[in-house]
Amino acid sequence: MKPVAKKTISAGFQPNPGVLAFDRVVLSDLATPCDVFERVRDSEGRPRYDVRVCGVRRNVKSEHLSLEVPWKVNTMQRAGTIIVPGIDPIESAVSDELIQALRRAAHVERA
Repeated sequence: MKPVAKKTISAGFQPNPGVLAFDRVVLSDLATPCDVFERVRDSEGRPRYDVRVCGVRRNVKSEHLSLEVPWKVNTMQRAGTIIVPGIDPIESAVSDELIQALRRAAHVERA
């Protein structure tokens, strides 16, 4: 069986996952997809995914630390996959700006 990443590359799809970062993000939900996608290599050892952590703001705070977000939220519009980590506590409000950015990235019209 051929590696999935090789199949997607040969099909003309350049994998580019975007992982959202926002205040009160669950760190393991943010870190795990970054770690998994970044470890995928082709037979010559080259990375097969260009993972980008994106946010509405440059700095976000989780329960235990602050993070500097390297990519602006509009980068998600070019992502092949968008990963939305959990928020803690689950009842926390998500900013309208973040919701609008997700809708734009997913090309969903607001009802």
